[in-house]
Amino acid sequence: KTIDLNSADSISLINLKGIGPAFAKRIIKYRTLLGGFINKNQLLEVYGFTNLMYSTIEQNIEIKTKEIIKINLNKDDFKTINQHPYISYEQTKEIMNLRKKEGITPDKIKAIVLDEEVYIKLLPYLDFE
Repeated sequence: KTIDLNSADSISLINLKGIGPAFAKRIIKYRTLLGGFINKNQLLEVYGFTNLMYSTIEQNIEIKTKEIIKINLNKDDFKTINQHPYISYEQTKEIMNLRKKEGITPDKIKAIVLDEEVYIKLLPYLDFE
């Protein structure tokens, strides 16, 4: 039996081997900050989550990405953008300053983020309308 990380409640998560109430709470909190998981490997970004824990539950989890909540970089407020784990405070300030002058596009975000790996992870969470 598998559970969807993007819709699982804490009870479902606790039923996974090695996941207790504290990790269930951390997983849900991180999922909320992200806007949903896109990849199972993102569990390794949860504070304290180890490779061993991941390998123990990997076969029992799945990701349904249709539930991803996106950030609109041209409309959302500072706080909403800054809460995303892949966007730093300084990057949020750059986004807000650039947005006042012109619209934000994927190329402009790439120039702000600089790190290609982070940019690739961040892009599915972004909306530019």
